[in-house]
Amino acid sequence: MLRATLQLDNVPALEGSAETGGDYVRLLIDDQNDASQFSGGTDGQIDIDGKSERVTLEGAADGSLAGQDGVVLTLRRHSPVIHVA
Repeated sequence: MLRATLQLDNVPALEGSAETGGDYVRLLIDDQNDASQFSGGTDGQIDIDGKSERVTLEGAADGSLAGQDGVVLTLRRHSPVIHVA
């Protein structure tokens, strides 16, 4: 997982560990946050490994459901990743 910083509209910057795949980014943030405080459809900017891109928050879940401490945010990239065969 890569270190990342997420800036959602009207929310202080969040730092965590990002995992990318296709058109989505999963961001694990610390357990000082609660999944219920995040509402889907919120736009923002994520910086991963020196690259920035626009994203939309699709959902948030308690990380313990996946065996992790913290909150897992699912973000959809605005510019989908194109795979060339």
